[in-house]
Amino acid sequence: MNIFVVKKMKYKVNSMKKSKFLKRKALELIASKNQTISELQETNLKDQRFTQIKTEQYEKEKEKYEKYEKQFQKLRYEEEKRQQAEIEKLKADQKNFQLSRENEKLKQEVIQLKMKYGEQQIDQFIKDIEIKEKEKDDEIQKLKEELQKEILKYEKEKKEDEIEELRSQLPLDLPMSIINPDPGDIVSSVEANGQLKISKKQNKWNTVSLGYVLENGVYATEVEFLDTKGGHSAVGIVRDTYTIANDGIWPGSSSYDQNMAAYEGAPYNGQVYYQGTTTAGNTGFADNQIVKMEYDSEKGTVIFFVAGIQQPVYISGIKEKIRFITTIHNADAYCIIRSLKKLYAPTSNHLTNEQSVNW
Repeated sequence: MNIFVVKKMKYKVNSMKKSKFLKRKALELIASKNQTISELQETNLKDQRFTQIKTEQYEKEKEKYEKYEKQFQKLRYEEEKRQQAEIEKLKADQKNFQLSRENEKLKQEVIQLKMKYGEQQIDQFIKDIEIKEKEKDDEIQKLKEELQKEILKYEKEKKEDEIEELRSQLPLDLPMSIINPDPGDIVSSVEANGQLKISKKQNKWNTVSLGYVLENGVYATEVEFLDTKGGHSAVGIVRDTYTIANDGIWPGSSSYDQNMAAYEGAPYNGQVYYQGTTTAGNTGFADNQIVKMEYDSEKGTVIFFVAGIQQPVYISGIKEKIRFITTIHNADAYCIIRSLKKLYAPTSNHLTNEQSVNW
């Protein structure tokens, strides 16, 4: 066997010994680590148990403290109540003692008076005093009763005034009628529900005004047009001093527009006509939409609404009596005057895009 082979075998043996040694050391290290982990786990479990025990002890102590606190509060309340009762009793005893002394003093004074002036005279004197006291008591009672009657009367009148004030704030229904310039073309009739129907017979423009004259206060009317073929209609106002002609009046026509202002339907884009000028900005209304006009005499304005929505273009500067008007063109078209009311206060508001047409 040559030297090279021997060295190779020795190296292999040494490597195997070294490998076994390292393996043994590794197993020992693993066992040591496992023992350390087990010890740490056991310590952790002990700590958790200790913490749990301390928490349970804390909760018990807390519960005990709260119980003692409630008992202490109860005892303190009862003690304060007892002391207050003793104070009240002491006050009552002192008052009774004082009254007893005054009563005894009064008795002694009565005895002395009887000895000085005679018992019969003193008894009569006391009787007279009691009679006068009773008369005073009766007079006081009478005054109390009269005062109570006055209070009840005042409260009743106050309630009646409040009811009257509330009643005055409710809308007041006004009579609805028209001033009909052309009976051959325009027919009006009262519906079963009290609303006023205005019907057309011919294909031509015609304008009628409501009969009620608007002056002091806030007034509103609601109009609904039907079968106008898309909204060939208008609403507006007329001077009370002006008589509407019967020859096919359109409020926007020259000469007529000096005394009438009109807010037109959808085919005319909702324009407001007055004295030869048209102002755009309102929504053009059509059939089956409720158009409302609201006149405020104090502000001198007429505000328009369509389907409950306030329109930006309105009429201002009105300082005279006026009447509401409606205008229809087509035959068989009609409008319903749903209401005419006097209001307690206006319902309109200021709009950012509002425009006024000066009357």
